[in-house]
Amino acid sequence: GDALRCGYHGFLYDATGTCIWAPGQTNVPPDARVRTYPLCERHGYIWIWMGALARADESADPDFHWNDNPAWAVTGAHLSVRCHYMLLVAN
Repeated sequence: GDALRCGYHGFLYDATGTCIWAPGQTNVPPDARVRTYPLCERHGYIWIWMGALARADESADPDFHWNDNPAWAVTGAHLSVRCHYMLLVAN
């Protein structure tokens, strides 16, 4: 739908970043919100601009137009990262 759930806490947020539901609570504090960022969904990816809002530019997103071609097969891959596992899982 139009809401996003935090997979860690279970809070549900609307498109403005306002918390609209929290587990175990009947009332959500009116100031419960998260920062929002401009994003663009294109070619099977979601690109999030986390820099200065005035510099957000969808044309700077990488072009993966071949992902839209039904004749093109996309596969997953293993990415080996040399760091403590909590750096990947916690955030």
